[in-house]
Amino acid sequence: MNRKTTLLIGAGIGLAAIMAGALYVSSVQTKGSKPGPVTKPPITNPGTPSVKTVPLRTVDLASAPMEVQAAARALQTSRVAYAIKSAGQTYVIISTGRNGEMIAASTASAQPSAANPRFVDVMVQPNTGGSRLLVLALPIGQDAEYQVNLGGKTAAIPTLYNQHGLALVELNETTGFALVHPSANVAVQGDILFLEGYARVFESTFNAKLISAKGRVLAEAQVKAAAGAPNWGSFTTAMKLTERPTEATLVLFDEMSGAKLTIPVRFAGK
Repeated sequence: MNRKTTLLIGAGIGLAAIMAGALYVSSVQTKGSKPGPVTKPPITNPGTPSVKTVPLRTVDLASAPMEVQAAARALQTSRVAYAIKSAGQTYVIISTGRNGEMIAASTASAQPSAANPRFVDVMVQPNTGGSRLLVLALPIGQDAEYQVNLGGKTAAIPTLYNQHGLALVELNETTGFALVHPSANVAVQGDILFLEGYARVFESTFNAKLISAKGRVLAEAQVKAAAGAPNWGSFTTAMKLTERPTEATLVLFDEMSGAKLTIPVRFAGK
């Protein structure tokens, strides 16, 4: 083999190595930047350089923006936290439910910085002079992941991730599911059954089946919610019917957690 051939082979091997390295770095960066809900934001001690205290204030519900008032009223019977942006700041609605603890706001911290947060951690404390429904205003206009902690118990109040812009409904703590559509009073049109709602299930994935009165499976789907337990995540999906009955039963279930919801579904006349 002459010297020229040897140099060409060596150059080819070097170029291949450089390209492989570039592809590897690109794949790592892509995986690391994948968006999605974070159910446990890695908030650390507020004294560390990467975590900054965020000023917060308790807002009287009557003086809050109308969309904040509507969200608070929809969630006041549920044990949940929900963040909503309005007029350049973020309002965090915290409810401990019908029979929950009376609470008051304590602190809020942000990571990596208060000016440009990716994660925001809000701490509330039991307080006999507090309320079961808190509305807090934070000077944050950017999108961020929120977690609310009650006392020293991590994720004591689940966070509601509403990434599909769905209407807010009462969240049923005993089933792990809350449907926005279909409802018992609506007759489904056409051959597609659209599902919208919230789930609190293991790894955010569950199954849906539509079953006829004779036990036939008319449609089924695996559904992915915006977040997994212990948090609530919104979901939407469409199920194609193999046949169109007058009535059927919709079953949502998660085998890992045992969560299940069964409702009757009516269909409009053919």
